Amino acid sequence: MSNIQQIISRAVGGIVSVASIRDPADGSVRFTVIYQSRALYWQTRHRFQQVEHAEAGALALADFLGAEVRL
Repeated sequence: MSNIQQIISRAVGGIVSVASIRDPADGSVRFTVIYQSRALYWQTRHRFQQVEHAEAGALALADFLGAEVRL
């Protein structure tokens, strides 16, 4: 049985992805998890040093929400 958040996320076309953020001061790159749908754009405040860690977070969030994953 699906949870209500999964039903809603599928209905609004929820997508979870990973984005890179470059620090202009030193050029370093960090990664963050993003959720977006027709009605909402959300970016976690957490930054990951390795893309694999961000991808693992994105997969877990997508499983919870029932959203599509785009890595």
